[in-house]
Amino acid sequence: MRMTSTLDTRNALSGPLATALAALLCCSLGMTGPATAEDQPALPKSLADYRFVNAFIVHDQENPLFGMHEFYVNRVGLDAFRHGGPYPEGSEFIGLVYGVEKGDGTMNEGDAQAITLMRKVADAEATGGWQFAMYGADGKAMDIDVVKDCFECHTQVEQRDYVFSQPLSVGELSTVPATETGDASR
Repeated sequence: MRMTSTLDTRNALSGPLATALAALLCCSLGMTGPATAEDQPALPKSLADYRFVNAFIVHDQENPLFGMHEFYVNRVGLDAFRHGGPYPEGSEFIGLVYGVEKGDGTMNEGDAQAITLMRKVADAEATGGWQFAMYGADGKAMDIDVVKDCFECHTQVEQRDYVFSQPLSVGELSTVPATETGDASR
């Protein structure tokens, strides 16, 4: 089941999930302490200008990050993503989080669980220059603690501008260029 919310993913979700090392599941704004839903930035209306960059599964059902995670970067951050950062202001990562349905030897996307946002902004000094937000599958902002729930984990990858996702070398496919038109549906 695909995400059904205010975020239109129909044209951006294509191809199989890639094996990846990503942990963008994050939370709120680049400020210290708890953030309320009213503090959170708006989600984009579409992922048409975003490119799929990573995916991972958290298998442990006791883990608050349990589920299938898909990550997308906008055009502003795509070149920096290809080079491992640093990211220019305006770079955004969107994470779509799904439950997990187990089949005969397979794991598939279950129901939509959450949407995450990580946006590079100049005034988020307390969180490495990144603003974080988390939304329910319905697109409504969730209250979270930005430092504890997001930034503390991202400090592990400070050398990559706090971004876990990175391009993977997959043989000949690593030389295939991204679409020039910005059409993330191909």
